Amino acid sequence: HVVLACRSEERGRHAAAELSDLPPLPGCEPGRVEYAQLDLCSLKNVRQFVKTFNKQKRRLDVLVCNAGIMSPANKLVTDDGLEMQFQVNFLSHWLLAHELLAEQRKRRAKALKKHGSSNAKLNSSSSSSSTALTPASISGSSMKSSKQA
Repeated sequence: HVVLACRSEERGRHAAAELSDLPPLPGCEPGRVEYAQLDLCSLKNVRQFVKTFNKQKRRLDVLVCNAGIMSPANKLVTDDGLEMQFQVNFLSHWLLAHELLAEQRKRRAKALKKHGSSNAKLNSSSSSSSTALTPASISGSSMKSSKQA
């Protein structure tokens, strides 16, 4: 199931219809694609999108944040009082991801508690975080690679 969260209803519905018309990959079931309204120029609208999405109790597997504006001719300010490029390209994406993931974490914790799983790690200090990429680990591994060559 794919949700296209778009500012323009006309273009969003058109894209959803085009994607829905594509044949499924061999061995796969046809996918469902839907449009949902999301205007990153409004933090209120981002919160409303998250509230609506979370009410549907859907699992979130992938979130692609690719909307953005670049170098508007004039300085534009949103109704939230923030510079538009900064809000659209960063703040709204952060708010969207933060709020969606917070709900997903709550649901997971509730499910784990309900099923009594003591093996699952719920926080960022799990063993997998030791392999996280950081600027230091990236530059360190790059330097090691170039020294070995």
